[in-house]
Amino acid sequence: MRDEQPSRRIDQPEPGLFKMQLVARGPYVAARIERRLGILVATINGVPADVDYVWTSGDFVSDEQYEILLADPPADPYRPLAFSMRGMADRMREQEEIDFWHRRPIT
Repeated sequence: MRDEQPSRRIDQPEPGLFKMQLVARGPYVAARIERRLGILVATINGVPADVDYVWTSGDFVSDEQYEILLADPPADPYRPLAFSMRGMADRMREQEEIDFWHRRPIT
């Protein structure tokens, strides 16, 4: 579920910091819209991008979140994150074992 974002006019981009996914279920990447010499320009992970694409697809983030995303970009931002049911079941089983040993009463 997307975070609650303030409403914005789709046809009036404004400068800001954003996070966005380049593909469905993909990793988040850092995006920015800024004004240079009176013209709006956009970057995604430091690479020039379309202002309208960033404005319509991005979610506003704080300076700290933007710096974290920019400092650790994904190796392939166009590769969806795949989750298998088997992998999730294995992870749940591991967590149950950790919880069992952590909550076991001392005798």
